[in-house]
Amino acid sequence: MSEEEKEKSLNKTMNEILKWLKFLGFEKALEIFKNNFSEDFEYKLYELSDGNRTTRELAGILPINKDAVTTYWDKWAGLGIMEKISVKGGGTRGKKIFSLLELGIAVPE
Repeated sequence: MSEEEKEKSLNKTMNEILKWLKFLGFEKALEIFKNNFSEDFEYKLYELSDGNRTTRELAGILPINKDAVTTYWDKWAGLGIMEKISVKGGGTRGKKIFSLLELGIAVPE
C-alpha cells in the first residue's frame, strides 16, 4: 500500500469515527443547548462564532458588548461546545464545535 493510499484510508477511518462521535454526542449536545441558552442572541452568537470573527465584530452585530462575548465563549468552552483558538498577535477567539442546524436547532433571525 502506497503512502497516498494509507493516507486516504486513514482519512476515511477518521471521518467514520467522527460521524459516530457526533451521533453519540447528539443528545448530550441538545441537552447542553436546552439547559444553557435562553435568549435568541445566544444562539446567534454561538452560530456566528466561527473562529474568524472578533469580539468587536460580534458585539457590533448582537445586542451585547465585547466583554460579554468573551464571557460566553469561556462559558461554552467549559461546557465543551466551543473551542478557544489562538490568533495571530495574541489572544483567543471562540469557534463553535457544532452547527446548530446539524442539531436541528433553528437559528433566530
